[in-house]
Amino acid sequence: MKRLFLEAYLGEANFNATEAARMAGYSEKSASSIGWENLRKPEIAAHIERRLAELTMPASEVLKRLTEHARGSLLGVVDESGRLEMRRAKFEIKSFFKSLTSPLQHIAITCCALIGARKIK
Repeated sequence: MKRLFLEAYLGEANFNATEAARMAGYSEKSASSIGWENLRKPEIAAHIERRLAELTMPASEVLKRLTEHARGSLLGVVDESGRLEMRRAKFEIKSFFKSLTSPLQHIAITCCALIGARKIK
């Protein structure tokens, strides 16, 4: 069940230990305490740290990507007459922010852990 807990915690449960415990098959009654206990187990905490290290985008990279997009060309989202092609623009914007969402969540969690607001140990 530990593997299922980890997969849920780092995935669909979105870092909610109680929800991850439920999704891993623990009872509704014990999910909260099991989730809390699981986060404090050294092997689980180590796995979470390793996964976050793999997934985390440094703040400098986030800023670099945002800067590139802000200074980028609109040629990919306008037609020959210069009119904005909304479908292409919408797709480009969605793709960009979708690529940032997960790493930004990891950055926020990592920052919280560093300042002690949320420490996984």
